[in-house]
Amino acid sequence: MSIDQFQPEEVARIRKILQGLIATLRSRKPASGSGTLIPDEEYILESLTHPERGDVMVLMVRQPKSMELFLSNRRDASNPFVVMDKDSARRNPGRRPLNHDPSGLKEGEWGLFINSIQDRELLRVEVPVEAYSSHFGLGDSIRPAQTLAPDLESRPVHALAESERWLLFKRGLEPTDAGNKIERELFGFQVHYAKYKAAVREETVVLNPRKLKQNVGQMIRDIYPYNVRVILRRDFPLEHAQKIKDMETALKSLISEVRNRINNVTDEEYRSALQEAVAFMDKILESDPEFASFL
Repeated sequence: MSIDQFQPEEVARIRKILQGLIATLRSRKPASGSGTLIPDEEYILESLTHPERGDVMVLMVRQPKSMELFLSNRRDASNPFVVMDKDSARRNPGRRPLNHDPSGLKEGEWGLFINSIQDRELLRVEVPVEAYSSHFGLGDSIRPAQTLAPDLESRPVHALAESERWLLFKRGLEPTDAGNKIERELFGFQVHYAKYKAAVREETVVLNPRKLKQNVGQMIRDIYPYNVRVILRRDFPLEHAQKIKDMETALKSLISEVRNRINNVTDEEYRSALQEAVAFMDKILESDPEFASFL
């Protein structure tokens, strides 16, 4: 996960595209803050211009005569956004605009698009080259992430301060014992609930901000598996209603645990990541009471 994997001309090309995306998004967000950006565009713009507050992953797939450029999707890590200009959008009608702005893209502008079925297959077959956006020199005063506190990785996890664990997480943790421990200490929360056909017990839910929907979805499916839901919803409405209530109770308990953690967090970026997790779960309770988006 290093910029060294990119060719110099690719780095220059990607930097130019991302600068174009920043300019386009900023043009739709006047100084008053009352522009036409949607939340996903807001966080991409914030990540590109202020990576010290929370970076975004850049993924590139090399093609015979071009490249496909993606940016990580904080809400759904398995479905990154595609970055395209007007000409690319014409050639790829299967990619829908993330923001259905009726004015559309003008010549020279760049926008974010929802990836297509073909894109998902491409990302499955072709392993993308990855690096954090901070590596492309987009922030005004941001040093490359790999040059920050190089001794951190050699220190034991228990000796790291909260801000240092967060810094290592932002860099991109390897799936080692230390990496997994940092992830669990930053984003692991203990919640009491019963998995399907099991007794109530304390479970650890890890709310990795890069895998937020998957992590919450796993808890929901543990409580009420899809195949069981189909049968109970159709034939046993009272049991179905109780299972929905169980999922709601567990999610509210998880939200409470995250809010309790926030009260004791000193690092601003880490706190912001936890607040976004709370906002994501609050939105589920408000707009998806049947948890239909987690079937």
